[in-house]
Amino acid sequence: MLLYGRKILHACGDFFEPYDYSTSFFLNDINNDPAFSSFYFTSSAPYYDYAGWGMGSAYGGKWMGQYLNCKTEDYVEDPNISEWFAYTKQKVSRADIDSFVYKFSNKEIAACIFHLKDESSSPATLRVKQNQFTKWLIKNKEVGAINYLVYAKKCEPLVTDNDYYSIENGGWRSVKRDTSKFDELVNEGLQLRSKTGSSFLKLRYTYQLLRLTLYNGRGQQTIRMFDQLIGNKVYDGIMYNRCLGLKAGAIFRSGDSSQIGYAAYLYSRVFERSDEMKEKAYISFEWCGEKSINGALKFCKNDHEKAVVYLMNALYEHAGEEREGLALMQKAYKLDPNLRGLDVVMTRELNKLEERVYPKKLLKKEKLDAAIFMRYPEFFAGLDTAKEQYEKYMRGLDEFARKVISDDKNVHKAYWCMTSAYLNMMLLNTADAEKQLRLATKYKMTTAETDEYNVIEALRIANSNQLITERTEEELLPYLKYIEHRALTSGPFNEVHHDMMEAILAAAYLHQKDTVKAIYCLSRSQKNFCTENGKKTDDWYSGLDVDHGFDDAPGHLLQHMRLDTIKTFILKKNKTAYEQWLTQSSYYTVDELNELDGTKYIRQHEFGKAAAVLAKVPKQILNEKGLPDPFAECLLDTMGWEEPKKGSNKYLFAKKMNELQKTIAAHPKDADAMYKYATGLYNIAYYGKAWSACEYYRRSTDECGWYASPDRKKLPSFRKAYYDAVEPEAYFVAAYKVTQSKGLKAKCLFMAAKCWQKRCPYSKDSYYDYSSNNPYYQNSLKNPYFKELTGKYGKTGFYDVAYNTCSYLRDYMRK
Repeated sequence: MLLYGRKILHACGDFFEPYDYSTSFFLNDINNDPAFSSFYFTSSAPYYDYAGWGMGSAYGGKWMGQYLNCKTEDYVEDPNISEWFAYTKQKVSRADIDSFVYKFSNKEIAACIFHLKDESSSPATLRVKQNQFTKWLIKNKEVGAINYLVYAKKCEPLVTDNDYYSIENGGWRSVKRDTSKFDELVNEGLQLRSKTGSSFLKLRYTYQLLRLTLYNGRGQQTIRMFDQLIGNKVYDGIMYNRCLGLKAGAIFRSGDSSQIGYAAYLYSRVFERSDEMKEKAYISFEWCGEKSINGALKFCKNDHEKAVVYLMNALYEHAGEEREGLALMQKAYKLDPNLRGLDVVMTRELNKLEERVYPKKLLKKEKLDAAIFMRYPEFFAGLDTAKEQYEKYMRGLDEFARKVISDDKNVHKAYWCMTSAYLNMMLLNTADAEKQLRLATKYKMTTAETDEYNVIEALRIANSNQLITERTEEELLPYLKYIEHRALTSGPFNEVHHDMMEAILAAAYLHQKDTVKAIYCLSRSQKNFCTENGKKTDDWYSGLDVDHGFDDAPGHLLQHMRLDTIKTFILKKNKTAYEQWLTQSSYYTVDELNELDGTKYIRQHEFGKAAAVLAKVPKQILNEKGLPDPFAECLLDTMGWEEPKKGSNKYLFAKKMNELQKTIAAHPKDADAMYKYATGLYNIAYYGKAWSACEYYRRSTDECGWYASPDRKKLPSFRKAYYDAVEPEAYFVAAYKVTQSKGLKAKCLFMAAKCWQKRCPYSKDSYYDYSSNNPYYQNSLKNPYFKELTGKYGKTGFYDVAYNTCSYLRDYMRK
């Protein structure tokens, strides 16, 4: 660590992928530089590699490495092991060196010394004996190297116990350190360093000594020792970079504000020189605060070093500097046109624009509700006010990309053509986008650039005309196949494929009122997460919040869908190649569409139609979506993650509800039929056990539930019915009026009270007040059905059950 660790606390919240919360088509790993992977843009993890989402500078975040489709050998290798590997003249495997250096105990390593002194002895443990590095050290009588490794093991415990943050103990706590132990090891290290003639080992001893003094709280000693042992010399390799970082840390921690700029400068040198330390050096640079840039620039020895400082500042977005990346890139480019990482900054800027601008431009073009196509719409609030500034910024970025291309000084020519093309796509200027794509083909492309070329070309074709025609589909097909094929083995392409099918094609088809093809685009947009060997491990449905039933937030798809038309399309025999591909292996077979059609009728309480359609669905499919007993009395609104299935299904339920409807129509005073029908209606509401009869997913927290919220009022009628429980209440009341049984009357009043309760008046803080004064609790005590239930039927057997079950009823009685 260059500084003691920064602690970042995140409150509890919904879990989501930090690289998958907005529509994105510009691959953030296009620059193919693993050392910069921690700097890929995501506003949900601004401090780089939070919780392992990035690959880290080298080794952290294995999952993200899989997501980015990076093979292990693509990660930044441990430079310390690489240097020991070179020390052995590449005669020992890296794995054996890694085991010896990092995993063997001090005692095990020291045993090698004893063996060199007395060949009759042997290394202490079997794993040490079998290790190839052990054998090499002994064979070559590397006493100096073994002595150093023993010494390093002694130092390790003293420099790995960091200060820590403790809520229980009221904040930052400092680890108590035994100063005498530090002093002993410093003296021992100086003696060992003076005895070795190896510059390789001397630099390693220097690193250990600097680390000991800094962790002992003696920063000035660290600075003096660096100047004495290294001075103005510059060495290749990781140990010099680590030593430089330790000196910078000592200067920063000295508290001398006049030296902060120098510390920032040293961190910038470490950042540039070391891939392993990029992330740590950058964060430490940031800790230097506002003085980091201007202060560091004063110490830069040449234009290249100044360019690195500007680049580092561009890798983080400070508050109020949302559009500063361009100016910083321009400064860095002017100083060093081939600066490593310049392209990473440009990719960050494009990814930021995708999050903030592009989705809204697409949605405005298609004239669709923004809530449909944004996985986390709250991230996009308020962006309209900055629209003009962002469009001006995009044009500025495009001008910069074109300048880089025309100057012909940067080696990544195809990349800059791609950025210009994509910026023009964001500006909906497809003609210029096409020109830049054609220019990109004149240069040699990396695999990642070829991938991006295919993505942007697909976007260009899809957006070239007002409507997607059969000719457009024919042009699109090879690019869509390419993207889908790459999605099988690449995490980022999963998202690109998903967004292409959903936010571009499904949106376009909905705009031109071709709901059938929109449905199949959504079907094909399913994500396919993959294991390291490329095999699918999980399928998710669209992030549009469209489930098997196309239950999108504002109800667009359900409102416009004609399932008979979809069935006709899927059975069509003269499909084009595009249509064959679109429907191939789709989830939506005729049987599944019939199941969906029946579910649609259940949602609308048209049970006769539902039963007629569901009768065509194979029992296997029906039973896979089986239901708990939909007519079980639901006294408590509680449920596990999945209620046990008890042999019912949607067809049996719809058939019985249709029979009950007929019975009630023929016998309007049949209280038992009314009560059972009302119970069925309540059970398929949000609060019931059989909610899955009309929904494919139920959120445990839902702002449309319980309260008559503004969100509920915006819903289509069938969705309001799912939350309001008005219809079951009406049938419970009707059954109450006609029955002569006091026990059934009590049940009807209690269940009607439960239905009434689900329309609690909404207040702003309704969901966040857990006290006895919360609106839901107070409203429940005003339930109009409780008065008659307690006054007339308080002596029935059911009343006792209800009283012992319902805390609202008990508290009502205690008022």
